[in-house]
Amino acid sequence: MNYQHNLKINKYYQLGIFTLFILSPILSLVFIIDGMRKNMRYAYSMFALFISLVAFMLAPTSDLASHNYLYYEYQNLSWNTFVNYRMVGSDYVMQYIEWIFANCGIPFEFIRLLQTLIAFFLLNSIFFYKINNSSLCYSSAEVFGRYLCYILVFPFILMVGGVRFGFGVVIMLYGFHQYIDREKRIIGIILLIFASLVHFSLLYYSLFSFIILHLDIRRNQALVLALIMFILSIPLQATMEEYLLQNELRGAGYLGDGIWGRQVGMSLKINAIVYHWGQRVFLLPLLFLLFCKYNHHDKWSRLGLSYILFFTCIYSAFALAQRTTVCFMTCSIFLVLSIENSIREKIAISTRRVIIICSVLICCFDIWTHREQILLSRYWRLAQPSVITLTQEYDKSWLLQHAYERR
Repeated sequence: MNYQHNLKINKYYQLGIFTLFILSPILSLVFIIDGMRKNMRYAYSMFALFISLVAFMLAPTSDLASHNYLYYEYQNLSWNTFVNYRMVGSDYVMQYIEWIFANCGIPFEFIRLLQTLIAFFLLNSIFFYKINNSSLCYSSAEVFGRYLCYILVFPFILMVGGVRFGFGVVIMLYGFHQYIDREKRIIGIILLIFASLVHFSLLYYSLFSFIILHLDIRRNQALVLALIMFILSIPLQATMEEYLLQNELRGAGYLGDGIWGRQVGMSLKINAIVYHWGQRVFLLPLLFLLFCKYNHHDKWSRLGLSYILFFTCIYSAFALAQRTTVCFMTCSIFLVLSIENSIREKIAISTRRVIIICSVLICCFDIWTHREQILLSRYWRLAQPSVITLTQEYDKSWLLQHAYERR
């Protein structure tokens, strides 16, 4: 009887949240968070929908503006012209999607709305799989606390603003989830290949992580390997760059002195450098946790190790260092849950407090760094009904006024 009564209340609660979301997304957020705190899975799904609407409203500057300009160029462009003259590179998934949306008359903003919605449903799927299949029992507060830390650390603006790489990282991690946790090898490999078609650099990340995943590297061996790779990082980058150039493969510009290599880091202002390295400093508690609790039998620990080793190799190449950090931050909560499951105990309260503080500081760094883009975004529209919010568009005149340099 109580079960039926609670089920009925839960249905009313779900209907109430959805109705309020339609009327005013920002007002519904209070009830969504309350539902998440009570471990209502529907509330987590609604949060994914809310965060997708936040992505929808993000002002297109930087890489996002470049893709928006491409969207306008693709309008009324025939398929043959697009394929033969406009499509470049091997990471053509987003190019196809942008062409389809442009020629179907669907506003560009809906690409990032759907992209973010898919990304968070995949991330939530991994998160709750690890919660449900853990050897530990988590309370509602503990589940919410871990998820909250993850949202604070998650590189949201980089994922949405970068269009391809952040979304590709989510696909890649979901592929590793299928391969490691669900033991669906073929599906996992297909997803890893698909991720590399979203952004070509993920081919290198996937291959490197895949190799490390199948090596039984113990803690002391990992330290020695990291030290060797750190010392040899510049020669390794030069060798890799030469190989890519000789074989006419993409990626050389990210390793050498090109615009995406060290010159980007050298041209940044001091506050951007502080952000770049400061944000990584606040990841040290997680690195310390991985070092202390590292279990060479745990494949998620090996996956986290692969990103650390990759970072020691390319730390001087600004773009790759930033992207490797994005990979590590995106898998951070899965790494923590996997560590807890492998040692069969929850991390100490004092460690959790430090991680929470660092998560807040990382989020503050992120908001401050992207403050101009955030201020340009029309987030006041989130107080309006969702139907009205979804009608807003950053048109070409807005782009020419605010992001002309990305044309």
